[in-house]
Amino acid sequence: MPLLQNKYIKIGGATLGILFLIFIAVMVLLTTLSKSTGLSDSYAPTMMIDSDMAEMGIAYNRVADGDYYPAPGIPSTPGYTSDLESYETTNYNLTGRTNDLDTFCDTLITLKTDTQIHFKSLTENLNSCTATFYTPLDKTDATLAALTKTSGVEYTRNTVSVTRHKQRLESQTAIISAQLQSVSRSLTLAEQQFDELAEFARETKDAKSLSEALRYKFENINTLTQQKISLTAQLNNLYQQSADLEERMDVVEFQVSVYRLSTIQVNETKVKWQQAWKDLQNQTTDTLIGLTTVFGIFLLWTIRITIYLLVLIIVIRLVTKFVKKVWQK
Repeated sequence: MPLLQNKYIKIGGATLGILFLIFIAVMVLLTTLSKSTGLSDSYAPTMMIDSDMAEMGIAYNRVADGDYYPAPGIPSTPGYTSDLESYETTNYNLTGRTNDLDTFCDTLITLKTDTQIHFKSLTENLNSCTATFYTPLDKTDATLAALTKTSGVEYTRNTVSVTRHKQRLESQTAIISAQLQSVSRSLTLAEQQFDELAEFARETKDAKSLSEALRYKFENINTLTQQKISLTAQLNNLYQQSADLEERMDVVEFQVSVYRLSTIQVNETKVKWQQAWKDLQNQTTDTLIGLTTVFGIFLLWTIRITIYLLVLIIVIRLVTKFVKKVWQK
């Protein structure tokens, strides 16, 4: 066909072919990079393992009823005071990875049966054991020895002075107690004066002249009552903090987080098959997207470039004819 033998058509076709090859190469390169550097959100072995364990009933929790020895708020009080070591709290943080996890968990269960040891929480599953509990001071060494005899388990001891905190609680308690006593006396006196004014008003039958005094006394009583309620609440809060601190100083806290060294995966073959099928589904979806939307985008770009080339060819031919005519003249 003459049209196909036109050199401009040949150049345009070759250009389209080169653009097509470049487009395909870029798409393949981008797909490869996204697969090699991206994190697949479908691959989560830990979550799969936990899900399987939960379905089979292997993972379970044991949580004690209620909280024992709530940790009181210990503010960071600057400065120095004498006898800083008079009042202290101690806690042990045990961590590690071991192949004797079953034995270690059995040790925790045995400790939980001791009535003098109070467990706040105990969580066990196939690959870990975690717990928080409190022991009396005289049982600390024995408890620590029982837990650290398992290979791979290490501990950190933290001792914090609470002397200044205790002194601050005692000082605030004394101040608020004195304020509460003063407010209580003022409230009692105000109530007596109010009763006297009310009785005087009834005897004189001149309530109008005493209304301002009665209103003032009533407002004063109301204000003193609110102050008494507020001070009582503050004092009760300080008493509770002091009681919590006293209880906490008499025990030692243990926080335990130990894991299996060689993680056991439940239904590993099943997990692999599930992952393989999920990868196949993802690849199928990507392929369908490539055959539809990506190819459609390529066709649209091809149409645009073809139109541009045709316009360019027409313009070139017109310019060429014009130049020839001018040259012939």
